[in-house]
Amino acid sequence: MTRGKTATSTDRANGATSAAARGWVSFVGSGRALAQSPGIPASPGQSGMPSVAPGAAVWHRVNLGFVVETERQVEEHLTTHMERLPAGDAKSRAIVEKMRDDEARHGAAARAAGAEELPLPLKGVMRVAADLMRLIAYRV
Repeated sequence: MTRGKTATSTDRANGATSAAARGWVSFVGSGRALAQSPGIPASPGQSGMPSVAPGAAVWHRVNLGFVVETERQVEEHLTTHMERLPAGDAKSRAIVEKMRDDEARHGAAARAAGAEELPLPLKGVMRVAADLMRLIAYRV
C-alpha cells in the first residue's frame, strides 16, 4: 500500500495491492495524484472496490471539486506569467505554456470524473490563501 497506509489481513485477502486499491489510497492521500491518473473513476465504488463509507462518493466529488478549482487558479496565474514574458523569450514561454496546459488537463480530468462545483465563498477563501502564499513566496 502507499501513502502511509499498511495493508491489513482483510486488505490482502481482498487483493489490496491491486491497481484499484492503490488508486483508492491515492484518492485518500491526494486528490491531485488521483486527478493526474488516467481512468479516474467517477466514484470510489466504480473503481471495482466497495465504498468504505456511505458518503464516500460525495466526498470523492468534493475532493475533485478542490482539484478543479486549484488547477483553474494555477492556470490563471500561469496565464499572467505568459502575459509578462517577453515575446522573444520562446523557451520560457514554451515551458510556462506546457505547465498551463497540464493544469488545464488536470482540471478537465477531475471535472470529467464528476467533480462537485465548490461554492463561491469557498473559492474566494482558496483565492485569498493563494494570494497569501504568493506574497510570502515573493518576499522570501
